[in-house]
Amino acid sequence: MNNLIEKIKDLWARPISKVIFALIAVWTIGGIGIYFLEGHPQSDFNSILNSLWWTIVTMTTVGYGDMSPTGIPGRIFAIIIMMSGIGLIALVTGTISSIFVAKKIREGKGLEKISLEDHILICGWNRKMEHIINSLINLSEHKIDLVLVNEEASDKLNSFIQKFDINIKFVIGDYSEESILKKANVSKANAAIILMDYKQGNDQKAIITTLGIKHLSSDCKTIVYANDKDSLRYLKRANADAIIFDDDFETFMAAAHILAPGIPEVINRILDYNSPNSLRSIDIPKPYIGKSFNDLFNYLRNNKKLICIGVYEIHHKMGVNEILSSDTSALDLFIENKLKQAGHQLVNNDKTGVVINPEDDYIIKPNEGALVIE
Repeated sequence: MNNLIEKIKDLWARPISKVIFALIAVWTIGGIGIYFLEGHPQSDFNSILNSLWWTIVTMTTVGYGDMSPTGIPGRIFAIIIMMSGIGLIALVTGTISSIFVAKKIREGKGLEKISLEDHILICGWNRKMEHIINSLINLSEHKIDLVLVNEEASDKLNSFIQKFDINIKFVIGDYSEESILKKANVSKANAAIILMDYKQGNDQKAIITTLGIKHLSSDCKTIVYANDKDSLRYLKRANADAIIFDDDFETFMAAAHILAPGIPEVINRILDYNSPNSLRSIDIPKPYIGKSFNDLFNYLRNNKKLICIGVYEIHHKMGVNEILSSDTSALDLFIENKLKQAGHQLVNNDKTGVVINPEDDYIIKPNEGALVIE
């Protein structure tokens, strides 16, 4: 009962509710009033329904002219109904318009709650943002929805998203706070990418954000760009689905340029979203499930002009107990307590296993996909 009263109070507090109530009140009073003033057997106002019909037609200034009062009291009353109706209809129209305009303004400033579903969150902001978005667009077979969550200026973000021909929304705020993640509708998101925070220089914010995302949606696949390898165990404990360290790739590329010429150029080409030789993952045709890798390789090479370099498989509900540290630091305990409070087990829902260059007689399994170079 108390909840019902609170809901009614909340509804009444909205300006549109008061205007609609006033509109209904004038309509009802007008219908009853004109019925008593003009309602005689030979009149058009001989029923309450006819009177209500005339009142709403008059209030909305439609004025069909099929009915009209003939007596002086009725005409004076009609003038009052006309003036009241014009004002109230204008108020309703203005209030509804202002709601939509305010919503649009709030969206443009990143303050409105996102209503998208199955979207991808990108938390944070750094120099790699544009490249990541272009890679997502290139790798997706159909249009995707993105939501950017960061503390950049709204003008900067509005200008940035004009570069892309996809639906991109943004929420301005600290992405490590659950209230901001809720505003980004993380519970309905397909995945989240947490970018490295170069200004802060450590991964504490990434760890807290991962915990927040998994607390609100354990099914949201979370990919984290990390800076410090000491954070690896904490991010795994927070149930991050994938952890990327930039320094590993950059160090390898620097060494390869000196000691393994050609490899850096090949890697850059297959990772470039504008390259005709990009790396992709595809579904394996059903006729080749249960056949050898050699059969699949020959089919893709001869019929699709694709080079298959391996296969991948998504494993569900892989336990992480064996990879968790026995560390009892405050951060470990904090992560464990947060997961317990959220009712989550230390389990990663999705892990991708990859087999590169399998043997020719390797048998393709039903739940595997192919990794190919165009």
